[in-house]
Amino acid sequence: MRGRRAAWLVGRGADPRAVDPEGKTPLAAAEAAGHPEVAEILRRGGATA
Repeated sequence: MRGRRAAWLVGRGADPRAVDPEGKTPLAAAEAAGHPEVAEILRRGGATA
């Protein structure tokens, strides 16, 4: 479910390189939470650590 949601968001223009007020990226959050499928979708969308 998370992977589909992430793919949907990235596919519709969500920025996978965004940074929150604490300096954390979506990729860092996905990896920290143990969601490798989401992390891979974000990487394919252009995210970097």
